[in-house]
Amino acid sequence: MNSKNLLYDAMFDLADRYALSGMYAEVLGIMGRIDLNDVDASQKPTYYHIYNTLYNGMEASSDDKVLAAEYRRLKSRYRSLLLETLGKDDISHIYVETEIKLEEKGKEQEVIWLLQPMCESDALSVHERGIIYYILAKAWLESGNREKAILYFAKSALHDMKIPVKEYKSLYELAGLLYDCGDIGRAYAYITRSLND
Repeated sequence: MNSKNLLYDAMFDLADRYALSGMYAEVLGIMGRIDLNDVDASQKPTYYHIYNTLYNGMEASSDDKVLAAEYRRLKSRYRSLLLETLGKDDISHIYVETEIKLEEKGKEQEVIWLLQPMCESDALSVHERGIIYYILAKAWLESGNREKAILYFAKSALHDMKIPVKEYKSLYELAGLLYDCGDIGRAYAYITRSLND
């Protein structure tokens, strides 16, 4: 079709899958073939998102403190660029902004106050509501309230199950918390469902 945008979309999709699968060299190979100056403005958030995901994964899997610090710096750089390209009303903007706040200790309550009113909004899609509940669960967990975390992971998982997307985190996280609480049967059922999906 001779469309650079469609070609980049396909390359971004592949790079995103590889980044989530830990195939970091392949991601760098694909992204290295893309000239940012040729990328359409509407595709730039995806470009920055992929690099953010890549360096987040590389930081998490690195045993070398010097390399991990460099990956953290690069992740922070691309996350800042991503935040700049996203509209304030975009659910991804909220996700990235709250992710930054949750990395700073003591900001959990701020995230809860920001997101709690959003749960009542009719403007959210099922998928977006699942994301908001997931972030709230993480904030409650970081603040030390496991019961609220379990509640919001469960709400998020319910919304995740309503859409045909099988790349969710809520049910997996919920299974871990239930296991820690001694609810082995449900933990096993939930982790099995997550693995099957």
